[in-house]
This record gives sequence, C-alpha cells and structure tokens, in this order.
Amino acid sequence: METVKLVEKLESSDSIDHYLDAFGEYCSEAFSFSECFQELFEKKKLKKMEVLDRAHIERVYGHEIIRGKKNPSRDKVLLMSFGMLLTVPEAQMLLRHSGHSPLTPKVRRDAVILFALAHGVNWSDMNELLMDNDLPELV
Repeated sequence: METVKLVEKLESSDSIDHYLDAFGEYCSEAFSFSECFQELFEKKKLKKMEVLDRAHIERVYGHEIIRGKKNPSRDKVLLMSFGMLLTVPEAQMLLRHSGHSPLTPKVRRDAVILFALAHGVNWSDMNELLMDNDLPELV
C-alpha cells in the first residue's frame, strides 16, 4: 500500500492499536535506503544502468549505494531520484529512508529541486535552473 494511503488511514484511525491491527503488515522496524530503492526500482520497472546514467552517478559507486554498501549524500539521493524519474512523494520517501531531511519549499535550492521533480524536469535542465538562480548544482 502506498505511503500516502497509509497516512490517510493512520490519521482517520481512532486508535493506534486499530491502525496497527489493520495495517501493521505494511510497517517495518527499519526500512533501509537500499530496501526503499529496491521497492521503487521494482515498482517502476527500471534498469539499474539507465538509472545510474540518468543520475550521472559513476556505475561502481552507484551499485555500492544500491546494495547498501555506501551511505549516499543527500545530493546523491536526489540524483538517484532524478535517475529513477521519481515523483515528489517518492523522492521524499527515498530521502527519509537514507537518513536525510526531506526537501522543503522554504529553502531556495530545495524549492528549485522540488519544482523540477514536480514538473518532470531532467537532471541537466534542473541543474541549469539551479545555476540560473545562483544555487549549487546537484553533482
């Protein structure tokens, strides 16, 4: 079940016990970045090489990230989000599971990145938007 739906069910539940009884199977103690990545990867039916190429991440390093052997920086997680053509909620979930803060529209650089994700802008054009606004590129 999608996270958005689970949040709706949680908010409308009259007790945490009722929620966990009904939807506990969707909860885990720990959901790692690599597990989250794998779930999104399978959902979107992507090829790892295409993702890494679109993300502009070196392949060996990218595979180490995917396997959970490397802890990616926030920028690398965002690059993976662009490589996977994620929606804003999917990218936010990937950020959370990597231990990084989600994007916020209150931060200029984040606002540009959020805009690019929401509008399906590719990595190159997104970096151009960042440069046009005198903000650091995603690299």
